[in-house]
Amino acid sequence: MPVLTNLDEVALEKVYLRPESLNSLLSTVESISLECCEMLQQDAPRAEQFDCLESRASALRRNCRIKHLKLVDHSGLVLRDPEGMDELVEAVTTRSSLEFFAGYVRDRSSEDFEFKWTATHMRKFGRMRSLRHLFVDMMDHGSSLLQALSAPRPRNLIALVVGFGSSLSDSDFRELIDFLSDPKCKIEVLKMATYNEVIQCSFDNLSFPHER
Repeated sequence: MPVLTNLDEVALEKVYLRPESLNSLLSTVESISLECCEMLQQDAPRAEQFDCLESRASALRRNCRIKHLKLVDHSGLVLRDPEGMDELVEAVTTRSSLEFFAGYVRDRSSEDFEFKWTATHMRKFGRMRSLRHLFVDMMDHGSSLLQALSAPRPRNLIALVVGFGSSLSDSDFRELIDFLSDPKCKIEVLKMATYNEVIQCSFDNLSFPHER
C-alpha cells in the first residue's frame, strides 16, 4: 500500500485485514479506529505466522501526528513473542501527539484478542503528557495495574474507562482516590465496567489527603 500522507481519519469496522495492510495507515494517519476487525493469517504453522503487534508497533513509531487510536474487539491476531505487546505499548506511549487511546474487548467469552497489560505498561500510559482519554480492559484483581497508572499522576487525563476481570484491589482503589483528590487532577469522566461482576472495595479507614 502506498504512503497516504493526505489521509487524516480512517475508521474500519467488521472487515477482514491482512496483517501488513495496516502499516501505511498506522505510520501516517492522524485518527485510526479499528473495530471488530479480523486479521487474516497465512496458511502456515502458528510459529511461522505474522506477528501483528510487532508490525503495528514498527509502523506507529513512524507516525508523528497520530492523535486518536482505537483497537477494539479484534480476532485473528497472533502474538508469538510477549515482547510484541511491550513494543506496541512503547510505540503508543511515545507518540507525543496521541490524545486518545482505546484497547479492549467487550465480550470476554469470545475468541477476540486480549491485551495483556502489565504494571510497566500502565506506568508508561500514566507518564504520557498528551493523553487525555484512556480506555483499557482486563485489569484483574490483585494486579495493581490501576495503581501503576495513577502513581505517575497523569494530570492531563480527563476521561478514564477501565474494565476489570474481577474485583478491584484495595491498593488500586486507594491510589485512585488519592489521585482523584489531587487538586491538579483533571479527570471529568470515570467509568469502571466489571462485565456483570461486582467491584469489591471499602471506604473503611479511607483518608483523603488533599482538599480541592
